[in-house]
Amino acid sequence: MIQSIMKKFEGNIFDPRNDDPKQLPNVKGLYMITAGSEDHLPECMRGLKYSRLLDRLIIYIGISNKSLRARDYRQHFNGNARGSTLRKSLGSLMQLTKLRADQFPSKYKFEKEDEAKLSRWMRDNLFLHYCASESPDDIEKVLIRDFNPPLNLKDNNSEANLDFRRLLKELRK
Repeated sequence: MIQSIMKKFEGNIFDPRNDDPKQLPNVKGLYMITAGSEDHLPECMRGLKYSRLLDRLIIYIGISNKSLRARDYRQHFNGNARGSTLRKSLGSLMQLTKLRADQFPSKYKFEKEDEAKLSRWMRDNLFLHYCASESPDDIEKVLIRDFNPPLNLKDNNSEANLDFRRLLKELRK
């Protein structure tokens, strides 16, 4: 089963620099965020252990229970950190300025200029691989276990990159 899903990820690649977001399906599914090179990642992510997809580094795996287009493109590549754990992690690693909500201090986004900077950086350096699925929750945990993406904190129990994930957890506070 995992091999057939991986084939779908290999064939369904979205390059936010060049591709039209309308090509992303408006259905439930799974996605992998990859980077072409460690050199394009925040410095503290260099030297980690990575799994690869099409020779790209798998940095994050997630699901959308409604729409791959809305979740992945709009929230991750153009949203803010309140709606995207991926953005929260990357922005924290890049030491962007956090703006906390008064009534919920643990919830934050980054300053407007920093959110724009993060969106540009993500579009320039990351790729989105996707796979439609009616039951993405069942598969996500298996993929996180098998591929150990360093930005996945939840359900990632691998010893590899453990110190990095501890650092990331602290930076995200």
